[in-house]
Amino acid sequence: MVPLTTASLSDSNSTDNSTVPVPLWNYTTDSQVNSPVIFAQGILYFATEDRSIYAINAASGTTLWTLDGYCRFPVVDNGKIFCSYSRIMYALDAYSGTKLWEQSVSTSGGTLIIAPSVVANDILYVCLESGLRALDVATGDMLWHYSDIRYVTSSPLVVDDVVYVVGSYNTVYAFDAQSDRKIWTYTVGSKPWDNDFSVSSFVSDDGLLYFCVADGNVYALDAGNGQEIWRYTYTSDRLRGYPFLNGGLIYVVSNKGDVCALNATDGTKIWSAIIGESGLSVPAFYEGVLYFSSSEGNLFALNATSGFELWRYPISHSFTWARGVGGGVGSPVVCDGVLYVGCDVCVFALAVSPSFVLPSLPPSTSGSFLFGLSVFSIFLVVGVAVVIVVCCVWLYLFKKRNRLKPNL
Repeated sequence: MVPLTTASLSDSNSTDNSTVPVPLWNYTTDSQVNSPVIFAQGILYFATEDRSIYAINAASGTTLWTLDGYCRFPVVDNGKIFCSYSRIMYALDAYSGTKLWEQSVSTSGGTLIIAPSVVANDILYVCLESGLRALDVATGDMLWHYSDIRYVTSSPLVVDDVVYVVGSYNTVYAFDAQSDRKIWTYTVGSKPWDNDFSVSSFVSDDGLLYFCVADGNVYALDAGNGQEIWRYTYTSDRLRGYPFLNGGLIYVVSNKGDVCALNATDGTKIWSAIIGESGLSVPAFYEGVLYFSSSEGNLFALNATSGFELWRYPISHSFTWARGVGGGVGSPVVCDGVLYVGCDVCVFALAVSPSFVLPSLPPSTSGSFLFGLSVFSIFLVVGVAVVIVVCCVWLYLFKKRNRLKPNL
């Protein structure tokens, strides 16, 4: 890799082996999709603004089940969906939507669940406005809680039996994952309550913890003691970005529209790109390509090695906060050459690799037997049954006709 190269839209003449997306199917909902699409075992899960959760066949885009009233922050793990509404956590069977348990997690009675939860080692870690909760994934029983923390702004991260979480806008905490014992804290800037220093989600590898801050920097801390290892200014504006880690590189996309790749060990810049659109999503990585979306309604594909733009694909109208107009595109997920993404009131499946293979559903562990069958399989079974019935009727009529013939 050659450091300090810069790619812009005018440089997007790369001949890298990439395919402009081919639409496979789209699925329309009754309300705007308000969560990232989750792919698990051949099924797509997502939530919508009307407090519904959907499970659809990833191969065909057909409905498996829907459930109202459990809309926020779905997380899928080991055949279960963990989601929330207000102050209640729910566990659902991922194949049927059946509710397994529900649990109130607000010990003070006034705080709300404000970020997606995380599952690790059979423990569900839940972030609220005023603390962190640890629940037993099987029963929902609370194992421990830490309430001396406010304004949690991102999902927790669990690595090597340590839970990392950010609170009070710009303070990073490390807890023992099995208890509420605080290991260390790190504060960004000099104002613990300054909203301008809000911290994004975490990524971690090789003993380092990475996150982006609204001061325009990406930070790397020693995950064991919280000491700062390096920082890099990825944008001149006070906007928060989102980190993504792959193959020794950390990729950062910002709300302004900047994208860069850094050496994860020392923060050296490998390349940077100016997309020219705002509100970029958390990226997905597949076969050397970064995929992400913008609030202006486009999907993007960048060569992960050089930063060259391979293509951009319009999929939605732009999102305008001031007018309250829905739009924009969510964070994509790519599996077996197929990109899945939600936007407006739709979920799209797009082939982005020449060697894509549509996934198949595993045998269902609960719910209807038909959940595990494709549309073609259902038609095949019905067709064979019809042929058998017709043959039996014809044979019966043939024998009856022979019995009625007079003997000559």
